[in-house]
Amino acid sequence: MQKIIVFSLGFFSMAAQAIVFREFISTFDSGGLTVAIFLFSWLFWISLSSFVTSRIKSLQDFAAKLSPGIFLLYIPAFCLQFFLIFRFRKILGIASYAEIAPATVIICSLAMNFPLSMLTAIFFQSSATWLKTTSDFSSAAAHRFEALGSFAGGTVSSVLFFSGANSILLGIISSLFLSFSCATVYHGAKKRAAMILPAFLFVILIFRTDRQISDFLSREKWGRFLPAESFQEAFNTEQGGYLAGRYYGQAIFAKDSGICETVPDDESNLANLSIAFSQKPRPKNIIIAGGGLSLPLSFAATGKNCKIFSFPDDREYVLRAATFLKKERHKLPPNIEFPDNDIRNFISNPDNAGFDLIFINISGFASLQAGRFCSRQFFNLIKKSISADGILVIVLPSSENYLGDETAFIGASIHKTLSASFKHILIYQGESMAFAASNSKLSENVKEMENNIASISGSAILLPELMRNLYNAERGDFARLSFGKLEKKISIPLNTDEEPALFFPSLLIFSKKSSLNLSLLLKVFELRKFVFLLPLTICLALLVAIVSKLIRGNNSRYGFLRGVIMVFSAGFAGMTSAISLTILLQTALGSIYLYFGLVTSTFMFGVFAGNIFYVKLRNPFFKNTCVGPILLLSTNIILISFISFSAGNILSIFSFAFLFFAAGFLNGAIFVSAFEHAALEKNEEQARLASPFLCADNLGAASASILAGLLIIPVSGVGNALFSAIILIFANMLLLASAPIHKK
Repeated sequence: MQKIIVFSLGFFSMAAQAIVFREFISTFDSGGLTVAIFLFSWLFWISLSSFVTSRIKSLQDFAAKLSPGIFLLYIPAFCLQFFLIFRFRKILGIASYAEIAPATVIICSLAMNFPLSMLTAIFFQSSATWLKTTSDFSSAAAHRFEALGSFAGGTVSSVLFFSGANSILLGIISSLFLSFSCATVYHGAKKRAAMILPAFLFVILIFRTDRQISDFLSREKWGRFLPAESFQEAFNTEQGGYLAGRYYGQAIFAKDSGICETVPDDESNLANLSIAFSQKPRPKNIIIAGGGLSLPLSFAATGKNCKIFSFPDDREYVLRAATFLKKERHKLPPNIEFPDNDIRNFISNPDNAGFDLIFINISGFASLQAGRFCSRQFFNLIKKSISADGILVIVLPSSENYLGDETAFIGASIHKTLSASFKHILIYQGESMAFAASNSKLSENVKEMENNIASISGSAILLPELMRNLYNAERGDFARLSFGKLEKKISIPLNTDEEPALFFPSLLIFSKKSSLNLSLLLKVFELRKFVFLLPLTICLALLVAIVSKLIRGNNSRYGFLRGVIMVFSAGFAGMTSAISLTILLQTALGSIYLYFGLVTSTFMFGVFAGNIFYVKLRNPFFKNTCVGPILLLSTNIILISFISFSAGNILSIFSFAFLFFAAGFLNGAIFVSAFEHAALEKNEEQARLASPFLCADNLGAASASILAGLLIIPVSGVGNALFSAIILIFANMLLLASAPIHKK
């Protein structure tokens, strides 16, 4: 029963973290840097708590003595964390419409991840101490069953979110499982008292009280933007929760972070429609990538005789929004289709060719879709799928009379990448920046553009005279001049699937909002191919320091220290591989938020499998010498090298699942290997080693989140991030080989 309780701990922690992550990205944004900050804060608190726990023996004994009842503190900690996310604007006095500064995002992330993460480390140590009566290597057993529980929690979370369940339901189910598991170990009056909480949660679950709670929270969120009485319903998709209502005759759709869109919204889409139809007044087949529902509706209202294929950022949201409109007797036009297929697969099909207009709507620089929609490989696919005189239009945020380094960078990179696939490129510079690209001649005469728009019969939306404001040759030259000035400072790379250069502008924006020096960051980017020298220098310095210490004969704690460093490097390499695979998966298959739970659970299942694989090994030469750890580290280098050299060519979800599993497998095996060897050499009670090794593992992962996620990948690319992990592992191998492991 002890192992089931540890399993339930892993289940609850992963389910709770999935809920918190989902709410976090809905409240803030879903950019790559924000996700990296979230991961760092989550892992940072676990490593800090592990360190504190390892230093205070009385805390270990106290937590173990109160196990498993103390594990129920997870539930109020989760409720507190959920409350902090829900109320953070009110707590900090930030208006609902105000933009959140990067420093505030970091502080909020640290505060919101504090409760669960701090308890995770304490509970891991108490689990290891608690299990030592039933397992020779209790830390390895605690690690194994918690990883298996995390796999189950991530899988159940994905299934529930995929089915449209709300976060409250998942919270109740995971709390019920944890509380019931803990209650089963007690007897008599204690058991009856312990069963009160699971009985209460079971009643709530049976009567689906989660719906009333979720509805109450949804109305509270809606009231931040619009009058509460205009709220009508809430719905959930795989990617997040949405709110819907009507206000002054318009359908309004919102998320925690603000209003997503209004329908109809022809006025906001007028500029986009004008740019597209000024070059192609009568397209027969249109593809729209990005955005939501209002843009394809506006296109359908203008081009009534064309067929529109729309690939929104969240397809399930668009379908649910369309259902909401049907309730109001607003049916979708018959010429709009939302294919249940990724846009890359769709246009790669030879049967889906001959498109006259492909329109890409990029919502912001922080969007992970920007790199995916503007890569050289994607442009080549578009080039093959459009008709002989077809055009591609890309629209992204900008400012009319000023281009900052971040806007100039993304514009220059897109322009340079477009030039590799298309002969003719036109720049529309205004409140938005737009690119029109084609291999046939584009119209550059404003009068001709106005005539093209005027020739569209039956359109009550478009205004031909608006083109005088939208297109100005001098503004286009101004944009090209800004691109050229930036090109003199740094070499602007092409944006590709394997090296997405468009992650860098999000770092520029983050730094600009933080009042940091962008010139210094641009200089760092110019040296991006050599950024890996930083981790190389650190690794070599550590290696020299440790070897020097050994030469002086002070090797009493060598085995323990070597194991800690080994686990740290495994944590760093595992998280770097996971982040890199996540970015590659986003590029190849679309939104990572569709697969976040499955990706996490697959990695954790690999941790479980690697753990049990190493525990079951019986070869003493492999387990009692440095051969075993070196072979594991060598295999990790091979895996990371494969990911690096195959970047851009990994295209199936099964391939990604295998690689996530393999990364987790090696992480789990290395953790147990380091722990066992440290326990043999240090000759200490094995359960006491749980906290320092958990600290090292999570500190390595946290370091990877901040270094690889926030610096190396945006600046230097996925390849160099993976190379930095290889350097760290190689230094660790040298350290292992410097003194053979031996059993005392």
